[in-house]
Amino acid sequence: MAPKPTILFIHGAWHTPEYFNPVIDKLEKLDYPCCTVSLPSAGGNDSATAKDDAAVIRKKISELVSDGKEVVLSMHSYGGIPGTMSAEGFLRQDREKEGNRGGVISLVYIAAFLLPEGSSLVSVLGMPPWIKVEGNRLTPTDPRKIFYNDVPPHVADEYISNLSFQALPSFESPLTYPAYQHIPVKYIACELDNSIPIAIQKEMATSGCSTPADIHYLKTGHSPMVNAPDEVVKIIQEAVEMAGKS
Repeated sequence: MAPKPTILFIHGAWHTPEYFNPVIDKLEKLDYPCCTVSLPSAGGNDSATAKDDAAVIRKKISELVSDGKEVVLSMHSYGGIPGTMSAEGFLRQDREKEGNRGGVISLVYIAAFLLPEGSSLVSVLGMPPWIKVEGNRLTPTDPRKIFYNDVPPHVADEYISNLSFQALPSFESPLTYPAYQHIPVKYIACELDNSIPIAIQKEMATSGCSTPADIHYLKTGHSPMVNAPDEVVKIIQEAVEMAGKS
């Protein structure tokens, strides 16, 4: 039996990868290899752009596909921007043409930005009023309400304690490569989201892909991997099957 693809998780603004752990734990019990990256724009470098974040993701993808592994990118929120860009040159069909094994086979957007090529987060959404801007550093004014409105307080506190600043240039960076036009896409739309309005999520999911994204609506806030990990796991498994890797 062919090995299962690796699920590479790309976190959103302000966060660390730990909030994916409820999903990763369940996937690993199903024998899916999982890995994460830490984006420099989230607490690392207040001059970091989406391109800088994409470079970190590309390094990890390169390591995986060099070993012949197939990869599903699972991206949350802002992570959809550098995650999408990072797949350039690593798509499975492109690598097959060059006689190489492995590659990116599917994209999963978790309440994530699926932007038109050339657009940035602020050009699509503007600067939300709940974000405080201090020089190049952005901070959320009410993270419990914005990110964890449907999560038990003691659980939310754990993730909120790990939040850091987000680099302003990352929000101003344009998308340079629309990977979603070339491989299958799943979009998890969160109906109770206080960060990205559900109408905007739906618009992004339905307008950009050459083949319409497969949209899954969850009655959750912005962080379903924390509050609805079983549903997220199921959708990721479907993404694998949709890409032809059961």
